[in-house]
Amino acid sequence: ICHHKADASAQARYLKMLLDQRGLVGQGAFLDSDHLQDLDKLFDIVKTRVGILMTYLTRGTLTRPWCCGEITTAHRNNVKVMRVVTPSFIPPTDSELAALQDYVDFKSCSLVNYGITIEDMQVALSWFLSYNVGSVELQEDLHGNARFEALLHSIGTYEKVNKDRPGHIMSNTSAKMINSSSAKLAAVGTAMSAAVNNIVNEMNLDGCLLVSADPADSEAIAAANILVLKIRMEVFQTLQCETIELSSLDDCQNNLPVHRRPMAARCAAIVVVMSRGTLNCRVQLQTIAEAVRAHTPTVIPMKTTGFLFPNEEYFRNILPWRLDRRRGGRSHVTSFFRLIALEFTPHASDQTLTAQCTEVVSRLACKPRKLGATGATDFERPSITVEMPPPPMLSTLEKDGSADFSDAEFELSSDICAEALEDLENAKNQTSEEILLHAQMLSNVLHSNV
Repeated sequence: ICHHKADASAQARYLKMLLDQRGLVGQGAFLDSDHLQDLDKLFDIVKTRVGILMTYLTRGTLTRPWCCGEITTAHRNNVKVMRVVTPSFIPPTDSELAALQDYVDFKSCSLVNYGITIEDMQVALSWFLSYNVGSVELQEDLHGNARFEALLHSIGTYEKVNKDRPGHIMSNTSAKMINSSSAKLAAVGTAMSAAVNNIVNEMNLDGCLLVSADPADSEAIAAANILVLKIRMEVFQTLQCETIELSSLDDCQNNLPVHRRPMAARCAAIVVVMSRGTLNCRVQLQTIAEAVRAHTPTVIPMKTTGFLFPNEEYFRNILPWRLDRRRGGRSHVTSFFRLIALEFTPHASDQTLTAQCTEVVSRLACKPRKLGATGATDFERPSITVEMPPPPMLSTLEKDGSADFSDAEFELSSDICAEALEDLENAKNQTSEEILLHAQMLSNVLHSNV
């Protein structure tokens, strides 16, 4: 599997695990990214030991020199090649192919030392992008793990059609068969998701482990499913509970499914895979809020490559617009991001990933004690207790233009009141008039909610 680590390390590894698990390839799948230190060996493997070079095409795949080198080596030696096209892939234009020395990033390595010239790559890539090379697509209109199930079906169809075909030529007929098959899978995607939802609603979810990922992010979905495959058996043997990956059940239009609330309340633990899109994914944010509100015994943040922790600006101005205001949850999401996150690096070796997944099982086995009303656990980051003052009186503000903040602390049961208090605390360094405005808003909230 030829791929770009920065864009598709989790997707490529998950695809390898699925191919090996289901026996769709004879001798198993091989990840090129595990052997980038020795390009001589890598190109020799493509030349002598690879039956099919599967190129997983994302935004930057063809800008990587080793990917171009593998394609060129396969073209020279009549190795079968298959394209897996993802939504982010944009093929190079004719002008970019003509100036390949600028299109490909040769700063990381030069292929001349391996007997591969610019002209060789131009010929190979022109052939690679032609209709002679088989192509299957990752269906963007499917969400969750259904994307990868459909992809496996397309790969299986490719294998059957081209099993006995010599060399690297693929007929137009077989290409049409695969594309037609993928279209049919996309058409039934909604029905598949509905059927899975019905099954989950009927399952006994008491005490299960849920894994949440951004349902629109293929890399996050793959990372979540790698985790599930690696820990499912150990979780079942150690904790006697099932592991369920949620992205296949989530609606990519950011609507919270009806099953989410009872699931969050009934499960033993939730692992939240934090990816690039998590902070803007309403499904994940609402899942986090529901889990903390329901006092789920263990909530585990798992940070993947590319995730950046939110700052104060996010909590104040962005998060409120990402949550359903009728249900609140801002304070719960804030509590979640105080927890110590585990690292998950899909581009690392398989041994490293296994060790990182074992950390999840270890944290689950600890059965941490709940702390306070937020449902947080002993794994929480050290945090400062925010002591909220009573709203300053108008007479005080008019007298000296400042507010005398005392050490009084408010304990409010309503989420909405807690969030209004947070707004007041954030405003304490502003002008007196702005503080008075926030205090008046808080007063209105208190009268209507307490």
